[in-house]
Amino acid sequence: MQDDVHRYNKERWEALAEVNALFTRPMLELDVESALELAGTT
Repeated sequence: MQDDVHRYNKERWEALAEVNALFTRPMLELDVESALELAGTT
């Protein structure tokens, strides 16, 4: 059974994934150096 919050979050996630939002993609090779680079702190 899904409550309203779960349903809303699932719908939003699916909508973002459908438009290929960058932050929905897993970064499996992420390490400290690449994370800092992505954050713009290097």
